[in-house]
Amino acid sequence: MKQSKYVQKSILFFYVLLVITAGLMGCERVEQEKQSFNIDSFLNLQESIIENDFAIEKKHDIKELNVDGKYDLNTDGETETIEIRLLGRQDSSLRINNCEISIDCENPFDFYLVDLISDDKFIELAIYDDGPSGDPKTTFYRYDGIKIYELGSFHTDINISHSISTYYGNVLTDGKGNFIPPDSIVKFVSPNIMKGYYSIENNKFIYNSIDYTKYLLDEYIVASDFEAFFIKQSISNKLNKQDIKFTWDIEKAVEFKKGEKIKIIIMDDFWYGIERQDGTTGILYFWMGD
Repeated sequence: MKQSKYVQKSILFFYVLLVITAGLMGCERVEQEKQSFNIDSFLNLQESIIENDFAIEKKHDIKELNVDGKYDLNTDGETETIEIRLLGRQDSSLRINNCEISIDCENPFDFYLVDLISDDKFIELAIYDDGPSGDPKTTFYRYDGIKIYELGSFHTDINISHSISTYYGNVLTDGKGNFIPPDSIVKFVSPNIMKGYYSIENNKFIYNSIDYTKYLLDEYIVASDFEAFFIKQSISNKLNKQDIKFTWDIEKAVEFKKGEKIKIIIMDDFWYGIERQDGTTGILYFWMGD
């Protein structure tokens, strides 16, 4: 009897171990899939903006934006009545049919109708806010026929062509609900370094980070000519922002040429510790806002 119980426990332990192992392998496979995006297959989100005949009134001098129009936002065959009333740092609102939500904005600048996922039933609204002092943000809203959802924001204007800038850079999309905003990808080098991406889950943008540290110390090619701030200094992988004396003198911007080889030793959200082709090390960064 004791031996029979021992055998039963051994079998139970084996199955538990098998389930745990399968779960871990599944998680690892999902993580590998997350990191196996082919960035070359992504398109500029600008291409997903839909032309419309909405009445759009822009008063940038007083930071006011008014939008009125009709569109079938959830492809149910009935058009929705859309009213947007925005005034910087004042009570602002988005109204769709009889549903209304409040919106916080600093400097409402533009409005877009956009199809975030090509084969779903939704067309989204996007409001571009240029921020208090050139701090761009595009926020997306979805209407399901009952409720308005604020999906989230990307810190840029989505209606621009390709740009390597971490501010005012273009957003990439695969058309299937995955998005790479400019602060999640290093575009000034080839191949690009992807730091993470957003997906839509339960009517919210969810950020999925990627371990990009394994790509550091590799040699990269400058993807295009550009000018950036560059502070010469010794670089270590333990460097932090407090060790850097940033300067904003545009006359001291340094030119980088397409084809130049560089090594990226460390990088933060908006600055990069690099070694240039001639062996010079320092901090490369673009304009970072206020």
